[in-house]
Amino acid sequence: MNDAIELAPSSTPIPPQKDCRPFMPEPPVVRVEAIEDVTLDYVAGLETLMNAFYRDGLAFERIDDPGLDGLTYKAENVLVRFRVVERPSEKPDLRPLMVQIPHFYDFVRMLTEQETEHEFQRGMTPGLDRVLLRDPSGNWVSVGLRADVR
Repeated sequence: MNDAIELAPSSTPIPPQKDCRPFMPEPPVVRVEAIEDVTLDYVAGLETLMNAFYRDGLAFERIDDPGLDGLTYKAENVLVRFRVVERPSEKPDLRPLMVQIPHFYDFVRMLTEQETEHEFQRGMTPGLDRVLLRDPSGNWVSVGLRADVR
């Protein structure tokens, strides 16, 4: 049963108005749990794999700026910068890059299909599931569901 009320057709057409406001692109749907920009290392020669992981898999926006050294990815709230190193560096701690994405379960399915090593961590309540894995350069990344974006 449809209770919608049909509107009468307009007797005077309303022409579309040109929007004079400057264009603002939508921010990326990925969010990093950080207060300020994050800087990590990546091994030289792994740029293609890093792009596949961060840009294609997690939906970061790649920033190509000749003035920036290394790789830079944009999340909704911060930038994630990668410095080029010749070999993997020692990690002083095991704190992962904490990332929230709306396509979390699709991402986990992709990891499973590609047989990428990861650890699924079930949360105590719905929406708190996370997956822990390493990026192509060996940095720890913890990915969780971002529920406020569809």
